[in-house]
Amino acid sequence: MLYMHVVRSRYAHARIRSIDVNKAYKHGARAVYTYDDIDNVEIDLEPAEGANLVHQRVLATGKTRYVGEPVAVVVSDSLTNCLDAAEQVEVVYDPLPAVLDPFKAMDPGSPLVHEEIGTNVYFTWSKQVGNVEESFSKADVIVQTQMWIQRVAPSPMEPRCTVANYNPSNNSFTLYASSQNPHRLRSFVAKKLGVSENAVRVIAPDVGGGFGSKLSIYPEDILAPMLSKKLQKPIAWVETRMENFYATAHGRDMHGKIELALSRQGKIKGLKAEITADIGAYPYGFAKAMPLTACRMITGCYKINNASVKAVGVFTNKTPIAPYRGAGRPEAAYFIERAVEKAAARLGIDPADIRRINFIKPDEFPYDNGLGMVYDTGDYGKALDRLLTISNYKHLREKQTELRQKGVLVGIGLSTYVEVSNFLPQPAYVRIERDGSLFIYSGTSPHGQGGETAFAQIASDTLGIPLDKITVAHSDTSLGPPGNGTAGSWTLASGGNAVLAACRRIREKMMRIAAHMLECRIEDLEFVDGVFRVRDDSGRRLSVEHIARAAYDINGLPEDVEPGLEAVTHYVPELTFPFGAHLAIVEVDAETGQVFLRKVVMVNDCGEVVNPMLVDGQVVGGAAQAIGQALFESLEYDANGTLLTASFADYLIPTAAEMPDILTDRTVTPAPNPLGAKGVGEASTIGLAQAVVNAVEDALGRSVEKTPLTPYMVWSILHAFEK
Repeated sequence: MLYMHVVRSRYAHARIRSIDVNKAYKHGARAVYTYDDIDNVEIDLEPAEGANLVHQRVLATGKTRYVGEPVAVVVSDSLTNCLDAAEQVEVVYDPLPAVLDPFKAMDPGSPLVHEEIGTNVYFTWSKQVGNVEESFSKADVIVQTQMWIQRVAPSPMEPRCTVANYNPSNNSFTLYASSQNPHRLRSFVAKKLGVSENAVRVIAPDVGGGFGSKLSIYPEDILAPMLSKKLQKPIAWVETRMENFYATAHGRDMHGKIELALSRQGKIKGLKAEITADIGAYPYGFAKAMPLTACRMITGCYKINNASVKAVGVFTNKTPIAPYRGAGRPEAAYFIERAVEKAAARLGIDPADIRRINFIKPDEFPYDNGLGMVYDTGDYGKALDRLLTISNYKHLREKQTELRQKGVLVGIGLSTYVEVSNFLPQPAYVRIERDGSLFIYSGTSPHGQGGETAFAQIASDTLGIPLDKITVAHSDTSLGPPGNGTAGSWTLASGGNAVLAACRRIREKMMRIAAHMLECRIEDLEFVDGVFRVRDDSGRRLSVEHIARAAYDINGLPEDVEPGLEAVTHYVPELTFPFGAHLAIVEVDAETGQVFLRKVVMVNDCGEVVNPMLVDGQVVGGAAQAIGQALFESLEYDANGTLLTASFADYLIPTAAEMPDILTDRTVTPAPNPLGAKGVGEASTIGLAQAVVNAVEDALGRSVEKTPLTPYMVWSILHAFEK
C-alpha cells in the first residue's frame, strides 16, 4: 500500500505562478501530481437552481481561494516519507487581496473570489406572506436586533480518511471511506473515473462521527482512487487534525437581522428577517439550502401571519461551509428565539408567557407557515409546561431575585423550537435465513447514533425473532439497494420505517405459508410471540423457524408463493417536525466574565420512541455541541485569511468538565407515519444554544449580539457599559 499526502495552499487568495516537484522525488516521493498531471476533474458542488455556477478542480488550477485548498498531491511508500517529500514541493504564489467579510465582499470593487461570475454573491432569495408593512405600521412595539452565529468546526472524533484499491482484472475500485453517504460517494467516483456504479464498492466502517461534515464530496475522495489506478497500488490517506480544521467544511457562519412587530400584550403581528450566509470559497452540499431552510423555519413555533424573509449567500476566501448538525434549523431557531427573548424584556413580559401567547395551537395542525413549510403535528404548550414543571421555573425565578439582591449575576434562559427532518427516502433489504435468523441492510449510514439497535428492535417486535439472531448491516454499497446515508435526523423516521415496511411484507408472506401448512384460512391465524397459530386452537402452531425452513422448500409452498423470505422496500417520507423546550441556568463572574453553566433542562418531542437510551444519548451529545457554540467554539481568521484556530489548543470545545447537570424529558406527539417517529439527532443543537445565550443576557441585563460568550467577550460587554 502507498500513502498519499496533500500539499495545500498557504494563501487564502493567490495565483499559482509555478510548482516545482523535483526536490520531492529526492526525499522519498514515489509520485507527485499537480493540476498539469491530473485530468480536468472537478468535484461535485451544489447544483443550486438560481445561483451562480462555479467550479472546483481536485487540484487548484490557476489560483487558490482558501488556505488549505489542494494544490498538489504526493505519494510515497510510507506516511513519513510522504510528509518529508511534501515539504519539498515548491509552490510560487502571487498573493491576491483576500475578502473575508461577507458584507464587504458585496461592496463594489471588492476582490472577487471567482472572477468569471463577476460578483461575490452566490444567490439571493426572498419570500413574503401576508401584509408585512401594514403589520409594522400598526404595531405598538417594534423590536430590532441583529446577531452573528459564528463559524464553527464540526470536529468529529475521527478526521476524514480513505483507502482506495483499484483492481485491474475487472477495472473496479474498492474504497474504505469515512463518509456519511457511501452510495453518493460511489456515484461520484464512478462518474469521474468513467466506470459503471457496479464497478465501485464503497465501505464506510464504524467512524468517529461526522455531524454533516462527511456528507460533502471532497478532492481527496477522487484523488485516492484515481492515483490507485495510475500506480496500480492501494492508496491510503488520513487527514491530520490540522487539515481537518483547514480543509474539511465548516459550519454555521450566518448573520441575521430580525425585526418583530408586536402588540403591547406581546402578540407578534409581523416579522422581517434578512439572513446573510458566508458560504466560503465554494458552494459545497446544501450551501444554498441551509440559509433557505433558516428562512423557511424562521417563524418557529409561532403563528405569524405576516412575514418577509430574504437570504443572501456570499463567497469569501474561507474554507467552504457545509451542513453541521442541524444545517439551517439551528440558525432559524436561534434568530427567532433570541428576538422573542428581547421582545419579552422590552415589554416586561415573562419569557415563558410571550411564547405561550404566540404558539400555534394543537388544533391548527397541520399548519402552513406560509414560507414553504407545513408542520405535521405539534403541541408546543405541552412541552413548555412540562419544562416549567420539572425545572420548578417559578422557584428558579424567586431564587434568582434573591441572589441578584446579593450581587450574584444569575441568569435563566428559555428556548422553544420546532425543526424539520426526514427529507429523503431510504431503502431496506430484509431476509430471513433458513435457520430463522434475520439479516437487515439499511440504506442509512449510522455513525454512532445506534441505528443498528433500533432497527433490530423494530424487526424483533414485528417478526418475533430474538435480537441475538438479528444482524444489521449498512454503509457497504455491495450489500443492498442505494440509500441516502445519514443526515437530517432521518435514521429512524425514514430508515426505521423502511425496515418496518419490509418486515411487515415478510410477515404477510409468512402468514400465507403458515395458512397453507396449517390448512386454514389466513384470517383464522394470529401471530403472537413469534408463533403463528390458529385462533382458538393453541395446538396448531408454527414457529418462525418452521416457516423459514419451509419457505426455501419449493415443494412445500403454495403454488402462487415464490421460495425465500426477503423483501426490499423504499420508504418515501413526508417531512416531520420535532419540537421542544429548553432551559439554561448560568452564573456570571462579573470580575472575570467567566460563564458558569449550572444546569440545563431539555424537553423534546420526537414522536414515538423506539429506544429511550438512544434518544437520551443523542440529546446529551447535541447539548455538548450547542454549549460549545454558545460559550467556547469559534473559527477565527487573521486579515490575510489564515486560520488562527487550527488546533484544539486554540479552538476550544467543551469537555466533560464543562458539561453542566443535564435533566432530560419528553412529550410524545406522534408523527403521521407508521412508526409515529419524528427525529431527535439534531434537537439539542437546534434548541439549546439560544437558551444558554438568553440566560447570559438575562444575567448581564445587557444586550448580547455575538457568540461565543467567552470570558473576554462577557467582560467586554460589562466593561463597555461601565465606561
